[in-house]
Amino acid sequence: MLQALTQRMKEDGRILISDSIRVERQQQVLQNTKDYIEELNAAEDRKENER
Repeated sequence: MLQALTQRMKEDGRILISDSIRVERQQQVLQNTKDYIEELNAAEDRKENER
């Protein structure tokens, strides 16, 4: 949803290209963080299942 909004604003000329690049980088960092947390949780679950 955020990407669609960003794209629409870019097309309307409401945001600068540098702003949209920053948003995309922030989204990537957020996704990487979510993936990392999921990996940590999965590792923790595996550790508990081994007990």
